[in-house]
Amino acid sequence: STAAKKIDNDARIGTGHTHAHVLKNASPTVEDDIADLLSDLESDVNYFSTQHNTGENDKLSPIGKSDTMESASDNDASNDCGLEVSSAPDRDIVPKKNSSDSKSEELADHSNSVDDGSSNSKPPKADSHIENQAFFDLIRSIPLPDVEFSTVDGEDAVAYRRGFELCHRAIFSLWPAFDTDIQNERLNSKNPDKVVWSALQASNIANGLSNINVWKDSKEYAGMVECEVSSRNKSSTPKNEVVSDNNTHSNKVDPVILVPLSFIYEAWACILGLNPPHSPSDFESINVGARCGTMYTWALSNSKNLIPSLSYQTILSENIITVCNYVTDALRKVGLVELYGADVCRESIGPTSKLDFYIGLERIVFNDIVENPIGLLLDEHLLRKCQEILSHSVFTKLKNYLDNDMTQSLPEFGHTNHSFIWYCCRHSIQHLLANGNLDEAQILLVNESFVRLRLQNTGLLRGTFQHCRDCAKLTICLMKRFDSWRSNELQTADEHNNGISGYSLFPMEEYENKELKSSGAPDILAWKECYFKVLCIISTILREKAGEAFSKRLAEGAYENNTTEYNSRHIKEEIGEAFQIVGESIGDIDSDTYRIEELENYEEALQLKTEAFGGDQNNASIADTLYAMGCHHQRFNHISFAQKCYEQALRIYKLTLGYEHFSVARVLHNIGIMYAYKDERDIAMKCFKKSLSIRISASELGDADLSVADSLCWMGKIHRENEELFDARECFMVAHKTKSAILGTHHPECADVLHNIGVVCDDLNLHPQSLSCYSQALAIRRANVTDVYDVTGMNEVCETLNCIATVYRTTGERQKALQFYQQSLKRRVRIVSAVISDKDQISTLLRTYEDVISLLKLEVSESNEKSDMLGQIGKLLLEMGKLYDNRLRKLSKAMLYYQRALEVFKEMKNYKRIGDTLSFMGGVHAKKRAHKKALKCFKDSLVLRKIGSKEETADTAETYHNIGNCEAKLGLFEDCLHSYCEALKIKKKIYPSDMLSLSTAKTEHCMGLALLQLGSVIEALGFFMPAMEVRQQVLGSEHLDYAFSLHNVGRVYFHQGRVDDAIVCLEEALRIKKSKLDNGHPSVAETEHVLASLYIQKEDIATAIPLLKSALSTYKGKKDCDIMKSDIFDLLGKAYSIIGIIEDAILSYKHSLKIKRAVLGLDDVACANVLMEIGKLRASTGDLNEALIAFKEVKRIHKEVYGKEHLRNADLLIQVGLIQEKIDNDDMAFRCYTEALRLRQLLLSENHFEIAEALAHVGKIHQKRAEHFKSISIFQEAIGIYRDPNNKKMMKECADVCRLLGMSQMEISDTNNAFLSFERSLKLRERVFGKDSEEWAEVAYDIGVAKAHIGLHDEAVELIEHFISMKRTSNNQDSNNLSNALFQLGLLKSKNRCIDEALPLLQEALKIRRMQDDNELEISEVLFQIGCIHEAKKDYLESLVCLEESLQLRQSIVGDDEIAGDTMLKIGEVHRIRQEFDLAVETLTKALETFKSTVGEEHLSVANTLRNLGYVCDAKHDYREAMKFHKQGLNILKINLGSNHVSIAASLDDIAGIYQKVSKYEKALKCLEESLRIRKLQKDCDGMEIATNLFGMGIIYAANNDNDKAMECYHSSLEISCQIGSNPKLEAQALHQIGCVYAALFNYRDALQNWRTSLSKYREAGLDDDHYMVACTLGNIEMAENVLAVN
Repeated sequence: STAAKKIDNDARIGTGHTHAHVLKNASPTVEDDIADLLSDLESDVNYFSTQHNTGENDKLSPIGKSDTMESASDNDASNDCGLEVSSAPDRDIVPKKNSSDSKSEELADHSNSVDDGSSNSKPPKADSHIENQAFFDLIRSIPLPDVEFSTVDGEDAVAYRRGFELCHRAIFSLWPAFDTDIQNERLNSKNPDKVVWSALQASNIANGLSNINVWKDSKEYAGMVECEVSSRNKSSTPKNEVVSDNNTHSNKVDPVILVPLSFIYEAWACILGLNPPHSPSDFESINVGARCGTMYTWALSNSKNLIPSLSYQTILSENIITVCNYVTDALRKVGLVELYGADVCRESIGPTSKLDFYIGLERIVFNDIVENPIGLLLDEHLLRKCQEILSHSVFTKLKNYLDNDMTQSLPEFGHTNHSFIWYCCRHSIQHLLANGNLDEAQILLVNESFVRLRLQNTGLLRGTFQHCRDCAKLTICLMKRFDSWRSNELQTADEHNNGISGYSLFPMEEYENKELKSSGAPDILAWKECYFKVLCIISTILREKAGEAFSKRLAEGAYENNTTEYNSRHIKEEIGEAFQIVGESIGDIDSDTYRIEELENYEEALQLKTEAFGGDQNNASIADTLYAMGCHHQRFNHISFAQKCYEQALRIYKLTLGYEHFSVARVLHNIGIMYAYKDERDIAMKCFKKSLSIRISASELGDADLSVADSLCWMGKIHRENEELFDARECFMVAHKTKSAILGTHHPECADVLHNIGVVCDDLNLHPQSLSCYSQALAIRRANVTDVYDVTGMNEVCETLNCIATVYRTTGERQKALQFYQQSLKRRVRIVSAVISDKDQISTLLRTYEDVISLLKLEVSESNEKSDMLGQIGKLLLEMGKLYDNRLRKLSKAMLYYQRALEVFKEMKNYKRIGDTLSFMGGVHAKKRAHKKALKCFKDSLVLRKIGSKEETADTAETYHNIGNCEAKLGLFEDCLHSYCEALKIKKKIYPSDMLSLSTAKTEHCMGLALLQLGSVIEALGFFMPAMEVRQQVLGSEHLDYAFSLHNVGRVYFHQGRVDDAIVCLEEALRIKKSKLDNGHPSVAETEHVLASLYIQKEDIATAIPLLKSALSTYKGKKDCDIMKSDIFDLLGKAYSIIGIIEDAILSYKHSLKIKRAVLGLDDVACANVLMEIGKLRASTGDLNEALIAFKEVKRIHKEVYGKEHLRNADLLIQVGLIQEKIDNDDMAFRCYTEALRLRQLLLSENHFEIAEALAHVGKIHQKRAEHFKSISIFQEAIGIYRDPNNKKMMKECADVCRLLGMSQMEISDTNNAFLSFERSLKLRERVFGKDSEEWAEVAYDIGVAKAHIGLHDEAVELIEHFISMKRTSNNQDSNNLSNALFQLGLLKSKNRCIDEALPLLQEALKIRRMQDDNELEISEVLFQIGCIHEAKKDYLESLVCLEESLQLRQSIVGDDEIAGDTMLKIGEVHRIRQEFDLAVETLTKALETFKSTVGEEHLSVANTLRNLGYVCDAKHDYREAMKFHKQGLNILKINLGSNHVSIAASLDDIAGIYQKVSKYEKALKCLEESLRIRKLQKDCDGMEIATNLFGMGIIYAANNDNDKAMECYHSSLEISCQIGSNPKLEAQALHQIGCVYAALFNYRDALQNWRTSLSKYREAGLDDDHYMVACTLGNIEMAENVLAVN
């Protein structure tokens, strides 16, 4: 906040008001002062510029007390009057607590000071170093090693002792001494020591102070060598908390500055020259420190007895530690420092533990240096180096701890790391800020782990206070950096624009609204957001701790334990205080944005304090919170709430502190301000008077108190508003006297009060006194301006200059008034010329322009020489127009002032000025998009500029350029090219050929844009490239103009199809634009638009969609961007359709259609194009009716625009045909396709690829109709057109047609050609999509199925498995194709007898199909195969369940068809196996009836069913019925297959079995002989079947007692089976029967041999001994052995 606020607009310069009274008999003394002042003002700007360039202000000030006090004021309610008052009202509105226990007041008082080692005074020169005598004597008392130094006073001795001095001062360089605020509070307080200690706790000094009062009385204290030390090995470390109770501190306390030895040794190592410098600039010359280091090393190396044994944990080398230990010991011996943190024995100096050590400075030494700061001088380099070393060391170690060790619990007190954490929590931020490491400081401050560590280690209240204070310090540092940046920006703007720059029309649309971000400026807003988040973290921690305290209280039984109750109340009070600090800090960030959060913290603070104090609610701490809440409500004009809070706070303060306490005065003061703003001035005056009387009586200084002056300023304000002008002047004069006495006569606040006195004197028409006050205020304000770019200071100077000019204007001295106005204008123009100046400054400048113009008009009316003054008026009007035009964006106002300037220049007949003005007017018309008017203004300007100047100038070239811009906007691209050519021709004449001209590059760039519009892409690139190269070389690769060039080069590449090159250019352009332009700028959206379309071409949808959405959000807020929005929606629709999000795609197209219809009309072709896309998407989702409606509207538009015979109609017919196919209207689809084919053959070339597309659709209809020969012919014709396709799209379509061709060829069993077609399709898809694509795998699957049909099962399995693998890993799974593939693979596995592998495949296929709708037949198909596998696995019950469900599903859809009969047949077989013969007969009978009704009575399925019925009857021993069924089946087989088919042999085997069972051996033998004959006729006869047949014949012969024939058949069967070797079971049976024949012939020995061989074969076949055949053989073996044993 500034040091003064305005309270009366009528008295301000620039309002146009004058006083009615005129001053007479002006004082000569005042006139002399004013004359001197004017002469000083003439050179004021040059003086400041010189001073700024010398860099003297960059020097650091010495450590010590400041001669001036920084304003501690914060947020304040702004006043509406013209009189300036002191900042005291602002200071008092900021919530503070009483000085006894207020942490928030400490924060407010000291948040503006930063430990940068500087103050407001300038450092002396290097040769003017003055030693403090007492300090110098101490240093001289350090003994010298006589062996090394010949003379005590020699040069070496001086350097030697100088090293000790520098090391000692390095400690003080880390903590500056008291500032003036603390001293003032000490003087104003009745208890100075109490105030000093409170201030020490809050100040920067307190960061290094610890209360060691407890140590002094402890035996463990080892601060003094003379102290008696216990021999016990104990150690002391600093306390975690600084005791905050002020009553415990007195003059006996020994505050000590504590610095960890590890950190100070690192600083000393650099000071003494023990470490090499980090860079050559670190030590420009050999300083005394480096010489000292050499001396110490030399001394120690020759005097071993001087080396102390002190050591500690550090990264420094042992030699460096030794030297630093020596210095520490020397400083200890003379009493300058003490060592803390370890036991020290009298005999030796060495630690007995591994604790960190601290160097401490005793209070007496500290006080001596504070009182004599001049003896503590350090050169700039050394001071910065100390802070740099400490900040780097602390930050690095702390960051490492936070990153790696925070997972562990906090180390116990006394641990090695504990002292490090204790130090870092207090001092880390201080070191970083002092060294200017703001980024590192911010990293720590926003780190939640550090916040928690700090609050845990230092206590909730102190930790909150320290963290909030450090955040406030960082804010101030950033603001200072911002002010420095702003000053540099102003200086840069001043160097480039001497005044306000003229208007230059920007080329094309991307240059409009060219608003740049503030590059390089500290991001204050971003930091404030982080600051707020940090405060929220602290609030969260405080809430957690409050909850823990409540839980602990309940657990320990607080109401029964007084100690626990007291602790709980104390914790609540402390947390409440912390909440209040957080609330005040939030208010300091941004009262408006975070007002709710600020109030919430106050409310939580009030609630906790209320609970803490229980029934005693009359506590000053509660009043502090109420006061803070009142201030909050007052800032937001919640007067009723503020009043309630103030009244409650006032009541409590009066009860607890008394009626005459300072806090009561503070509340009354703010209540007075509140009533003053309510215009209840009488009540306000009473409050201020009462506050004033309390402050005078409460302060030891009486009237000489700043708070008294503050109240007087407010009283003066009210007196003036009541027109009690003499009383007002008296109040301000007393306030000025007070502030001058305290702050000094040259303090800015004194200038503010003088300014207010001048305003009141002006009201009283006491103009001499008014001028005197203004001149004094002006002198003070000028003296306090840091440089000519100090915006705030310059504004205040300008205010006073305007007031002085107003007085002279009132008194009729217009010449003097003009002189002061002109001085004010010089400064205001300089400020406003920067891009960062705000609208208030511009408005003030405009008012000053008006005042000057009004005075000049009066002069013109009375002067004979009007030309010069008219010229000045015209220039000022022109400048005002440019301000409204370029800065305020008020184009109508700008045009008004341009017109007024034009009238003035016309009166003067100054053609050049008229031309310039017309050019500015043209610029305004162009911004209003009135391009015809702009073009007329520019052309008139061109004519007049040519009249005014015979030579071609840069202005002429710019006018040509602007004419070209207007013509381009009007679409006259040929004309604009001519204008640009003229501009370029002039510019090339003006600028040398070897000079890189941005103006020339601009024109070349615009010519490229025009050529791009005309379609001359290559020529456009020829202009874009040179322009881009110039911009890159002159402006750099991060400039916005370079980004515009990149954008347009990318557009050219886009049109040329160079997609990757275009993306590179556009990505870089987008990056630069985002860094330079505000969010939502149209130029950013344009680049995103083009870039997204390129990514869609590359099908990188994930990148394209965010770009499109970002561009769309920008276009939505802009006018005249409807078509651009429509294009964005089209691209979004295309992107969503590519990734399969159809609903979003349709919605995007609908938005596009709505915009196009509104802008272009219902019958525009663009609308038809969008409708076509909507129709396609509707069709893809199955919404066919909506698709047809869209296509119908497309047809209507096409008919109106194109007629019937147009290619667009062919495209539409194709889409309609696809829909007709989906609804199974193949005839209508065929008509659409053939008509589309006719149109394309009529209108396109013979081999155009779109003809092939139509042919493919026609061929598919023929294929669906099973007209495969026709489809093959058409597909081949299409492939002939696609021959040698040259792009991916054609290759893809050709691959599809080849696949369709292969399918048709497979249907006509043209297997070889089918495989060729599939192979070609596979190769094409591999080229287009790759071998790992789903499309490639799809064709591979077709080939696999085809190979399965021809029996190549292994190859088929491999291809189908690859397809399944691709489908499972695909993001876009086609579940139908996957289930089909799983089904086919399961069938193949089953056929290969891999039923365990087949079953899970079929089960997975079943699971997928069950998830689909309307596919009962497909489910039935899979269930049938699963049932068959369960049958093979002998899981007959599971088999029946699957088969019956399969049958039920099929019958529900198609009834009893052939496949249903197959299922019944399989169910009957399972029932037969389960010996459920009745169910088997029932099911098989139904199957027989089904087959007869569907396929006829002589079908093979009927024969198979009859055969199964024969098996059931056989099992039931109904041999007659069995023979009947078998014979009926045999007859049907003979009818279908002939007499020699292998199936006839199998049927004869069944009949022979029946004959055998009824003992008709001859008939059985005839059947078997016939079956043997049939089998031997087969070309590929199975030897095992012949062996089985012979074995059966042997059985019949043996039954018929023809043992020789039986033996012959058995041996033949055995011989065949042994040769094949695949059926050991059959071999065993033959051997068994041979043994039986031998036994029948009583040849037991041969019988036994065959039976034993049979037994081994059974076991080889895997039969167990309990198998009935094995058991029979074992019995025979036993019988034969017994017989042979008897014989």
